[in-house]
Amino acid sequence: MISNTLIGIFCAAMAVQLYFYLFYFIKLARFKTQVDTQTHRPISVIVCAHNEYENLKKLIPLLLVQNYHQYEIVIVNDRSYDATEDYLKEKMSLFKDKIKIVTIEDIPTKMDAKKYALTLGIKAAKYDYVLLTDADCVPYNNNWILQMQAHATKEPCIVLGISQYEVRNSFLNSFIRFETFFTALQYLSFAIKGKPYMGVGRNLMYHKSIFFDNKGFHPHMDTTGGDDDLFIAKVATASNTFVAIDIESQTISTPKTSISEWFTQKKRHLSVGKYYSNSMKLRLSLLYISNLFILIFGCGLFFQSEFYIYILYSILVRYILQFAIFGIVAKKLRYNLQMWLLPFFDILYPIYIVVLGTNARFTKKVKWK
Repeated sequence: MISNTLIGIFCAAMAVQLYFYLFYFIKLARFKTQVDTQTHRPISVIVCAHNEYENLKKLIPLLLVQNYHQYEIVIVNDRSYDATEDYLKEKMSLFKDKIKIVTIEDIPTKMDAKKYALTLGIKAAKYDYVLLTDADCVPYNNNWILQMQAHATKEPCIVLGISQYEVRNSFLNSFIRFETFFTALQYLSFAIKGKPYMGVGRNLMYHKSIFFDNKGFHPHMDTTGGDDDLFIAKVATASNTFVAIDIESQTISTPKTSISEWFTQKKRHLSVGKYYSNSMKLRLSLLYISNLFILIFGCGLFFQSEFYIYILYSILVRYILQFAIFGIVAKKLRYNLQMWLLPFFDILYPIYIVVLGTNARFTKKVKWK
C-alpha cells in the first residue's frame, strides 16, 4: 500500500516536471530572436543609487559610450552620504546634455524606497521608453541600448532582458549563477509561452504609458521589492511583452560574496512571491515541489519497489531532457553554466526554495538599502 502511494506521488511529480520542460522550457530552447532594426526610438536609461559611488564610477563611463544616437542617463541619488553626489555633479558638469540627476532627501512614510526612487526617475525621464538597470551592473558592451530597444517590435511594449552575474571561483558563485539561470529560464519561457509574470530590474525596458496608465507600482508601493516582478505581473500581456536574449542586450551584475549577504538579497526577492497571482503561485509551487518529490520518493521507491528499474529509467530520461534543454539555452544565452554541477544543484535548488521561500513568506518587512 505504501509502495503504491509512493509510486502514485512519484509519477505525478514526474508528469509535472515533464510538462514544464516540454511545454514551457523548450520554448526558450527553440526561440528565435525577432528585432526591429529600422526603428531607433529615444531612450531614457534610469539608475537608482544609494551610496553607490564605487559602482557608479564603473557604470556611468560605460553608459556614456553607448553606440546609440539619442538617449539620456537619469541617475536617482537616493539619500546617499558617500561620494556619490560629488561624483554625479562632476559628471553632469561634463555631460550636461546626457546626464540628469534626481536627488532624494527623504522617503515618504509607508513608501518603499526603491519604488519611490524609480517613480521619480520615470517622471523625470524626457523620453517615452525607459530602460532600467542597477548601479552594481554594467552593460555587456556598448550596444546594450541598441539591442534592447531593437526588441521592441510593437508600440507600446515591454522588453524583458537578462542580467548575468560575474564569474567568480567559489561554490557560492556557482550556485548564484545557476539560480539566476534557472530563474531566467522560467520567466523568459513563460513570457514566450504568453504568460509573462516577472522581469529583472537589472535589465528591463518599457513604455512610460504602460507605467502611468496602470498607476505605477500601486497597490504595492509600501512593499519592499516587486518593482520588477509584481509590476510586470500586473501590466504584461502576451501581446505587449517581448524578450531579449542576445548577449549584447544583457547586463553583467556584481554577485554577493558571502552567504549572509546573498540570503538577505534573496529573501527580499522571494518575499514578494506571496503577492503573485494564485495561478502563478500554483504553477511555480508545482514546479519546485515536484522536483523535490522526485528526489524524495524516487530514492524511497528505488529501495522498496520491484519497479525500481523503471524508476531509475524515468529519472534518467528527465535528467537527459534537463541537460539537453539547459545546454541549448545556456549556449543561446552565452551563459557560463557549469553543467557538471547540474545534478547537485538540481537537488539543492528545491531545498533552497522551500527553506528560504518559507522564511521569506513570513518575513513582515525586508529593507532595500
